[in-house]
Amino acid sequence: MRRLQTLVCTVTVGIMTPGVMNVANAEDAAVKKAIAGQYAKITQGYKTKTLKTILEVTTSDFTIKTQTGQIVTRQQLEAAFSQQMSFLQKVTESSFKINKLTVKGSEATLEVKSTLSGIVADLQQKGKTHALDSVTDYRDVWITAGGVWKRKRSEILKTTLKVDGNDVSAPVPVSVKKSGDKPARH
Repeated sequence: MRRLQTLVCTVTVGIMTPGVMNVANAEDAAVKKAIAGQYAKITQGYKTKTLKTILEVTTSDFTIKTQTGQIVTRQQLEAAFSQQMSFLQKVTESSFKINKLTVKGSEATLEVKSTLSGIVADLQQKGKTHALDSVTDYRDVWITAGGVWKRKRSEILKTTLKVDGNDVSAPVPVSVKKSGDKPARH
């Protein structure tokens, strides 16, 4: 009798486990879809050069860790984005691809590849432009409150940056002298 119980339990667990796994996968798929929608808003913000659209999917205390280990706040990013948008003339491609997703309750950690291509103004020669191609790997942490996913933290894992086809990928720290000042690039 004990053997039969063990066999029935084993078969039952074997049959039910795929269902449980599918529920978890369905939940992860719903989270992935919701966050992909938020990344689509960021993409649209770049294409229309609308800073508000880019930042509306982040929490008020959003931070990003650069490749050099520097932590940049949302306020510092706002200033940096404003400066970048002033010389970004046209976005020809902007996308995010979710490569990995781990959901734990109201928090999701993602590994994401971002692509941004466009035309930028030459900062030394007025009227001259350059082709910009950027591919960045991020580790992002998103949180949900009230059913809306917001980007809380981001870490730049790797960036490949090309200007006119030439690789210029050295990590560039962003510094802000005082709160509210525009960032200076080194």
